[in-house]
Formats: sequence, C-alpha cells, structure tokens
Amino acid sequence: MPLAQEVGATFVERADANNDEELDTVFAKAHEHFNGKIDVLVHAIAFAERQDLDGGFVDTSRGGFKTALETSVYSLIALTQRAVPMMVDGGSIITLSYYGAEKVIPHYNVMGVAKAALEASVR
Repeated sequence: MPLAQEVGATFVERADANNDEELDTVFAKAHEHFNGKIDVLVHAIAFAERQDLDGGFVDTSRGGFKTALETSVYSLIALTQRAVPMMVDGGSIITLSYYGAEKVIPHYNVMGVAKAALEASVR
C-alpha cells in the first residue's frame, strides 16, 4: 500500500467492513500489535452501488439501500464494538460525514440517507 509506506505506517490490514470474521481478525492483530490498547478509531467508510447514485432517489433498489446503510453506517457500530474494549484509558471515535447528509446534492441520492443515518447514530 503506497500511502502507508509513504507515511511510515507500522500497522496496515485489509478487511471487508461487512464481514465480522475479517473484522475480528484485524482487531485481534491490532490487539497484538498495540499491546491491547488503542486511543482512537477513525471510521472513514462509505459505499453505494453506482446505479443507486444515478437517477432519482426513488429509483434506489432495496439491495442498494441495504448495501449503502450496512457499509456506511453499521460499519461504525461493528468497529466500535471491537475498539472500545481496547480503549482501556478512554479514547476517541471519529467518523466522517458530508454536507449531503443535510442538503440535497445531485447524484448523492442514497448516500445522503446513509450519511444522515451515520450522523444520527453518533448522536
């Protein structure tokens, strides 16, 4: 991973945010690498199928809606469940949103709903 190498990252792992087994594996490795302690979790995950971003929001498929919400919103919960036990001295959890959570943005469609749900989850 070129960026990780460029910034000198010492811990880089790939995982599907919708796969609990992969998340468990990554957090087990993080637990070992960081001696069981982390201070921060940054959630910067979002995804929607291309066809669910084009056209009107009313054209969003059921599967596309589920994918966007599970990937963009539930992933925060799944990661937090695994991170909090490692925040032994407290910590911070940060997630990234976008203006499209509050205002209509052309071609953002289901992602606007996902980001609004993400923000509501944080509150």
